[in-house]
Amino acid sequence: MKRSMRWFSGLVSLILLPMAGCAGTGEVVPLDLRAIPPVVGQEVQQGESATFLVMPFEDQRPQKNPVGLRTHFWGGVTYFDVPGGKPGDVLPHVLAEYLKQKGWQAEVGQTGKAGASDVTLTGQVQEFTAHAKSRFGSTVITVALKVALQARNAADRSTTKMTLEGTRMQTVFWFEPQDVQDLVAATLTEGLTKLMADAKVEGRSLRLK
Repeated sequence: MKRSMRWFSGLVSLILLPMAGCAGTGEVVPLDLRAIPPVVGQEVQQGESATFLVMPFEDQRPQKNPVGLRTHFWGGVTYFDVPGGKPGDVLPHVLAEYLKQKGWQAEVGQTGKAGASDVTLTGQVQEFTAHAKSRFGSTVITVALKVALQARNAADRSTTKMTLEGTRMQTVFWFEPQDVQDLVAATLTEGLTKLMADAKVEGRSLRLK
């Protein structure tokens, strides 16, 4: 009887261990934001053309910590962060790539160096988090993003203010770090799509519709 109970307890442990996840070791898992795939079936922008220069964003997050962390069921944490630990340097590349996918010319500039373009985009990262909380049988992933953007139009020296933002939550049974990467990508893609749906190029300037 005791042998059967020990066998049963061992079997239960083997089942529960992968469900809850191992204890965290404090490692940092990189989030490759520049690996976000193109949106399937998205339309190329029609109408007037314009060139965009996207400058590095200011990091105005209250805490300059890694982008997120996972708290493990058995204790400990795993961190998530962008390469270099600076979202303000990475997010402009995501925005520039999205603009190019839409059919415009876009490139990322360098701080302190002005470039010749129709529209210069600057921004402030106010929020960017990607957290995962493992509990018995599941892991809840939450992503939040908010970037204040300013488009300076060279044609008439006007400024258009916009916000790139989005929030998402997902619960998974079997957790993999890729789940966080995928949810961040989905949040960014949704936010970028909405951002440009509310804007238009007119007279080689970016304006709100």
